[in-house]
Amino acid sequence: MKSILQEESCVIKAIEKAWEASGKPSEFSVKILSSEEKGFFGMIKKPAVVSISYNPERTIVTPKKIEVPNRNKAIIPKVNQNKPENIKSAQEGSDIDFSKRHIVWKDEYVDFVKLSFKDILKIMQFNVDFSIKVENKMLNIFLDKRILKDTEDEKMFFISISNLLMQFLKRKYKKKFSNYYLIIHSKNNKNE
Repeated sequence: MKSILQEESCVIKAIEKAWEASGKPSEFSVKILSSEEKGFFGMIKKPAVVSISYNPERTIVTPKKIEVPNRNKAIIPKVNQNKPENIKSAQEGSDIDFSKRHIVWKDEYVDFVKLSFKDILKIMQFNVDFSIKVENKMLNIFLDKRILKDTEDEKMFFISISNLLMQFLKRKYKKKFSNYYLIIHSKNNKNE
């Protein structure tokens, strides 16, 4: 009998990895040494540890196929650098709309974030002015002064507020907003 010790983010994943590492035996026994422990936000504090015991004579050996790309057959598009007008006309004649390649924050989303952020600051009694700048898929909010003295606390606070604002957006517009980013910045006062 042989045994394999496996550590993974959850018990099921640990059992699967250990089973695959042992050669996928048809008969085996599992011993859970410790279950995973999750923290406050669902982050894993302690991984799961399992042990699999099996008979090596009863394993199913499957050969692994390794594909190596053939570098000799790589297709490299050739661009005629002497005639840039050919490239320009090819882009203009194509059906691809290059202006929609990046997700841009709509004005209604920006206005909603602006009003929601003002309300949050008002509720928390922070007297701070801010400006908003949109760069493709990033919405940056710049505060004119710091809110909290400790930099790490302020950073965590901004992450929480950004997440909250994104949740407000999702609820209001019933959209995923998966490629949208909202980042809050404050002025760094080095005198403090």
